[in-house]
Amino acid sequence: MRCIWCGHETTTDKSAATDQVRYANKEHIFPEAVGGKRCLIQGLVCKQCNDSLGSDVDQYLKTSDISMMHQYQIVDGIPGKSRGKEDRLRKLTQKNEIAHYAGCTKIKRSKDGSSTEFNDPDIYLYDEKLSRALHKCLLNSIVDMQKLEALPEALQPLKNYIITGEGQDSGWALGLAYANVFDRHAFEPICSSLISDSAGKLVAGILLFPSMLAVVGCSSSVITKEYLSITASNLYKKILSQFSTAYASDFISYYKGYGFNEISGRQSVHPEMNLIIVCSHKRGHPISGKLQRLTRCVYCGQINPTGVEYEKVKILQRSNHQHVRTKNDWNVYEPEDMPLIFDAADKQHFDHYFQSYQGNGIQVDVKKLDALRVNWSAQTICCIGCGSDIHAQPEHFFF
Repeated sequence: MRCIWCGHETTTDKSAATDQVRYANKEHIFPEAVGGKRCLIQGLVCKQCNDSLGSDVDQYLKTSDISMMHQYQIVDGIPGKSRGKEDRLRKLTQKNEIAHYAGCTKIKRSKDGSSTEFNDPDIYLYDEKLSRALHKCLLNSIVDMQKLEALPEALQPLKNYIITGEGQDSGWALGLAYANVFDRHAFEPICSSLISDSAGKLVAGILLFPSMLAVVGCSSSVITKEYLSITASNLYKKILSQFSTAYASDFISYYKGYGFNEISGRQSVHPEMNLIIVCSHKRGHPISGKLQRLTRCVYCGQINPTGVEYEKVKILQRSNHQHVRTKNDWNVYEPEDMPLIFDAADKQHFDHYFQSYQGNGIQVDVKKLDALRVNWSAQTICCIGCGSDIHAQPEHFFF
């Protein structure tokens, strides 16, 4: 038997391992850190690949998404893997206070479990580490469900993306439906189904966690708004046809995301299943001396240029200007913008001010923006992130 990741020959006998034949330990289909218990057939993953993917990919599934972080705190039966006393203490601490791996979002839970505090809860933001970890769960599930002993050529791009992030900008999007934050059930994560096209080619899989339902593609550019809409509709019909009305209603409402959706501001691709498309955002391309009129996709959150530009000197004002940090990287402050913002008397503070402004999105005076909106009309554009048609009204445009 050979390792599905590196191709080395493997053995389940540790004493028989050599430089050419690697020892293969147990590989969980879903990481233990999120409640996984079932394993692939021993011999399919060598210990070196298991360890490296565990530290580079698996470990982030628990700490790259606020819902997964919350799941770890409140769902019983998720002890996670312990590698010693320090690791056990850290995991016990995380049951009361857990932080996003990048240190921004945090969840604090009272010791008696009676209250939970969410700090900076970023919802439905694309995270490469979460994406790669979910795609690894899918690949493991495919190997398990189809009883594969080697990966076919069609799955090689998926394998490469998981290992290295290769093709990150090619559209490895996700479809996510978050579970009710107030009502979590304990169950082992599963791949509920694999989806094939009319030709029998494997296209995607549906993964169920106590915290979310995820539609994950087997190749890049599979998960689009249109595909998710069709998948959600089929899933909805399948649930209604296979289960009792009460169970179907419970299942659908469980993944409605009550408590999370209110924060996200995203529009679902389906009125009942509440699937949201989450994709890598395209970086902005600032134009020197210009302000680009922008709008945000209601489905994926991508900021899009609308093709309308204004001279900065005609828009930015020294008066009524208030700096607010934003994540908009299409219109950013440049050194030559400072005289448009500060009076000559503030020139000695130029260096100090510019350091705090540089790279942040420009904020235009509200009155000036309202005056411009009077002459704007509705516009339909294709989102550069997810490809959806955006029907933007004047009040949706900004700089």
